[in-house]
Amino acid sequence: IGQVWKTVDRGSSLALAPLRSLTRTPATFFSRRLPLLESTDPYFRSILEAEALLLPLVEVGLRIAESAIEVFEGLADGNPLLERFSFVRADMMPEITRSVEAVRLRGNVARIAHPERAVLLNLALGYVEPRLRLGLADPLLKERIVRARRSFRAYLPQRYAEAVEFYNAERYLAAAPVLDNLLFGRVAFGIGNAQASVAEIMTETIGALGLTPVVNRLGLSFDVGPGGRQLFAAQRAAVALARSIVASPDILVLDGALSSFSPVDARRVIQDIRRAREGRTLVAVLNDAAEAAEFDQVLTFEGPRLTHRGGPKLSGYPPMQEAPRETA
Repeated sequence: IGQVWKTVDRGSSLALAPLRSLTRTPATFFSRRLPLLESTDPYFRSILEAEALLLPLVEVGLRIAESAIEVFEGLADGNPLLERFSFVRADMMPEITRSVEAVRLRGNVARIAHPERAVLLNLALGYVEPRLRLGLADPLLKERIVRARRSFRAYLPQRYAEAVEFYNAERYLAAAPVLDNLLFGRVAFGIGNAQASVAEIMTETIGALGLTPVVNRLGLSFDVGPGGRQLFAAQRAAVALARSIVASPDILVLDGALSSFSPVDARRVIQDIRRAREGRTLVAVLNDAAEAAEFDQVLTFEGPRLTHRGGPKLSGYPPMQEAPRETA
């Protein structure tokens, strides 16, 4: 625990790193949902300025903005590729683009107006190095962040005492998710199967402690926002599939329902759905032969033209052959 105050948590955003805390009421200091954060709270901003962090963070935001413009070009909001930039939404891109253009026009971030600078600062505050891997958190920046962390806590105004909850290993952190409280940390990015491995261990631990019903109730009561905006694309798809299965229709049609999942997850999901739908009709539009392997009938199309009608247990798409023509 002593090392917590001497190093930067690589799994935290640059906004949380200087605080080493969470806001009980996010609007008091900053909101993690851009663009609600305009230029940060005056006290938080004063700490950044005093520790010579403000302009370096705006520079970080500029690099993120330039990368985001490249990534978002031509992609719709909700595309799985955008999950790395989960703190950026497609509808934010116009103001991000304007901010980048302002820097190019004026020469550097110190000369741009406050609104454009605030946009770039907001992007920097949402940056997590292992997730985006842009190499923007260098040793000097980390050193300044750790120094700012100490100043932030030491000079915190009394009027904000109830708004900020600092990390403490000896008590439950109400402002943090249940998983963060159980781990007292974050799942590392960039390590193969880290999420799955941690999830498996935590599921076993929660079950052994008799907490499964409690955690399930908390999860089901979580506010996912309009249209599930708070969820990742795969999570939104999973919720939609769960609704369909719970409704238990005689015929269930899935068209593009697995597109948000990885190939491995898509195969597992379709297998689970088939087991849940055993004895009832399931029609699915699939792109992967492995996903269709256990279906009773497989119809293959090239555009609007039916090119194959196959049987069960296919190991892959069979050689294409002309389907029989219907006669009048």
